[in-house]
Amino acid sequence: HDMTTLQADDAYNQAFSMALKAYTGGQNLCYNPGIIEMPYVYDIDLKSSYVNAGHLIPDLRLDVPPLMEVTNSNSKHFKNLLPKMPNGAFTVGVADVDYKLPKDIKRSPLGVKAAIKNATPRYVTEHKRAILPLITLIDLVENYNAEIYVHRLIVPDQKKLTGKLVNVCPSGKAQAWTLEQRNLAKKKYGNKSAEQELFKLLGNGAYGKTAQGLNAKTSKVFGTNNSYYVPVSKSTNPLIAMQYTAIARYQVNFLMDLLDRLYPNNLIPSVTTDGFIWAGNQPLDKDEIVEAIRKNAPKQWVDVNDNYFNGNFFEFKSKLIDDKKECSKNTTLVNLKTRFNFTLDGRIEALAGVRNVSLQSIYHDLINNVTTIKVDQHRLSSLDDM
Repeated sequence: HDMTTLQADDAYNQAFSMALKAYTGGQNLCYNPGIIEMPYVYDIDLKSSYVNAGHLIPDLRLDVPPLMEVTNSNSKHFKNLLPKMPNGAFTVGVADVDYKLPKDIKRSPLGVKAAIKNATPRYVTEHKRAILPLITLIDLVENYNAEIYVHRLIVPDQKKLTGKLVNVCPSGKAQAWTLEQRNLAKKKYGNKSAEQELFKLLGNGAYGKTAQGLNAKTSKVFGTNNSYYVPVSKSTNPLIAMQYTAIARYQVNFLMDLLDRLYPNNLIPSVTTDGFIWAGNQPLDKDEIVEAIRKNAPKQWVDVNDNYFNGNFFEFKSKLIDDKKECSKNTTLVNLKTRFNFTLDGRIEALAGVRNVSLQSIYHDLINNVTTIKVDQHRLSSLDDM
């Protein structure tokens, strides 16, 4: 399928192809595989991650020359450019860079696309000619003290984020509407209702539409054996799509690093697109964390959360219905791989599609050295399989 129709003019053709390379989906990382016994285990999630990100993406103009085009810039020169960024860390832009993180780094905050098709991103401490969203580059320099060299940076003309929807990209405006409708549905039909779930899907779908067709994916024509390439949508734009996932990563990394500082010597064994599992020796104080975010996070993020998300930056999640507790206490966390972890009390449960098998039985098998689940007996079939 031909994407030339999306490219605005010569000034943006290179930004377009760079953004296509810079776009990566959500992250799934397993840092500490195994059986973990710690007194307190929390499942921490960003509040409506992609909808929140949409409120932080400015509207772009692609019919005028870029706001900034920089080549061959070292760390010092790049730092001098930071005050000129119209939206601080949330400025939309794309860069071709070499970077090197300090040796004592605990976690690499970014994955680089592997050269092999369909391989997962590589989380490395140094890389040459990485194509990155500008927000990721700013994060590397400001929060991780990375040494960088910019081969090329393109920043499109964009509106200034003020906390008002008028300056936000069209998909962000659409998400603001879905958020409003979801909140009304929660009030009218309940927090777990199908109605609120519909508006949640619509909100996430607004992000999905900005990335539709960017990777050559095929889909089945339902009821037949025919496949087709998924075409681009009217909202498809790699500069916007890459920004959604980059903001989600920025926010998750920010929160993890903040907890490392506030509560040192604890574990973050599993990380996903919009959250992570935290295991520690003491309980977390939600108010203390929120106060620290307010003090240290970029103002645009704080404003958006106050204006549209009731000041809630994150939530402590549970798979149990009507669970009033914030964390699992004195239970066992089984953390085998990405998207496969659970606590024996049932509050955390991500089983990568495995069904009809109890958590206790998986745990019992593991401690008896049985490490194979016969997936075909337990997996829920997809519509295509059926």
